[in-house]
Amino acid sequence: TSGSWARADTWSIRCDPDGGRSFDRGRNGQRWSAMPQTTAEFYSGWLERTRSAPILQEDQTPPERWMQHLWRHQRLRREALQTTDGRPLAVLHPGFWNRSAGPDFKGAIVQLGDGPCCHGDIEIDVHPGGWTQHRHAGNPAYRKVVLHVVWQEGANPVRLPVLAMRPQLDAPLSELIPWLMGEAPGLI
Repeated sequence: TSGSWARADTWSIRCDPDGGRSFDRGRNGQRWSAMPQTTAEFYSGWLERTRSAPILQEDQTPPERWMQHLWRHQRLRREALQTTDGRPLAVLHPGFWNRSAGPDFKGAIVQLGDGPCCHGDIEIDVHPGGWTQHRHAGNPAYRKVVLHVVWQEGANPVRLPVLAMRPQLDAPLSELIPWLMGEAPGLI
């Protein structure tokens, strides 16, 4: 077969003369699968997914998974973050996304006001009461949590600093939905 071949780690990529691309996970002539052939096809697929995005009103609460993506990528006004009790908050590292049991992000580094940097975990719940509902207080896996992130301010059942995410977003949620779809198409 004509075309050029490239190898990246254990993946092989073939670029055909007509512009098509294929990939292979093996080394012994395993089956090739077609990939999108043109930028136009990729764009039209993205545009279709974006147009069919669910409409979420600004006053509605997004799912926790969306909040995790927003935190992971720090789609926040980072220069002006404040906890619900008014303390300035600096996120020096958002932590590593934990997809197993336990806090949502591990190994974060945050600073409250002029205090020292705090190393620990971040728990994200849609509502402030999620801490109690999910029984985090009695679970040893949550002992290292240094910040509780919620969608909106409300009655706080914990003695942890709390960040209300909604007023801290770097764009309206309606504008972030297409971004979320591009970041994680299966998410929405």
